[in-house]
Amino acid sequence: MKACTRHVRIRTSVCFFLTVLFALTSVLCVSPKKAYAKTDPANPDLVPDKVIVYDNGDVFSSFGGRVKDKEAAVRVLEPSSQAPKSITRSLYARKDVPFGNAYAYATFSSTMDVNLLGTSVTVTQATSHAAWMGSLPQSNATHAQLFDSVTWNSVGGASISISLSGGGGGWSVQSHTASWTGPLQYNCWEVSHTFGGLTGSGLLYSVVESSTGDFWFDSSHSGVTPTASQAILY
Repeated sequence: MKACTRHVRIRTSVCFFLTVLFALTSVLCVSPKKAYAKTDPANPDLVPDKVIVYDNGDVFSSFGGRVKDKEAAVRVLEPSSQAPKSITRSLYARKDVPFGNAYAYATFSSTMDVNLLGTSVTVTQATSHAAWMGSLPQSNATHAQLFDSVTWNSVGGASISISLSGGGGGWSVQSHTASWTGPLQYNCWEVSHTFGGLTGSGLLYSVVESSTGDFWFDSSHSGVTPTASQAILY
C-alpha cells in the first residue's frame, strides 16, 4: 500500500514538472512577430513581415501587404515625441516629403545620457522609422531602406572615441560618426530599427542624430528620401 502511494506521489510530481515546463516553453518560444508587435497579432497591420534581432540587441522590422489604414498603424508603430521622465536628454525629429498621392516620412526618438563633464554621451535607447503613406504610384514601395547615424562633435575638432556595446550589429564607425545601414526590403511600406549602447567620448559640444528612409517605385522609376535630423548642444 505504501509503495502504491509512493508511486502516485512520483507520478504527480512528474506531471506537475511537465506542466510547468510546458508553460515556460510556451512563454519563451513566443513568435518574434507577436513579441515585437505588442498588439493583437490577429491585426495584420501591426504584425511585421520580417524581424531581425542582431547580436547586440538591435531589432529591425519591416511591414508590407495592403494595409487598410496606414495612418492608424503608424500611430502605434512610430516613436513618441513626448520626452521621457528622466535625467537624460531626449531627441525627436520627423521629416515628411510629399510624393505621389500622399507622402513619405522618416522619424526617430531617442534618449541620451550626458555625463556631468560633457566628455561622453551615450545613446541609451532609440527607435527610428520610415514609411510610405500613400497608395499611388503603388501601395508598397518596390524596395525600401533605412539608415541611422549619430555624430559626436568636439571642441576644436579634437579626437573622439566611439564604442558600440555588445558588438557592431551592422554599425560602422568613421571619424566622429557611427552609421547603420538597414537591409534592403522589397514590397513594403514601413521599416523600423531600435538600438542603443553607442557612446562617444572626447571634448564634446554637440551630438547630431539622423534617420533616412529611401523608397523606390518601379512604376514611376523614381524615389523619395526623407531625412530627419536633430542635435543637442551642451
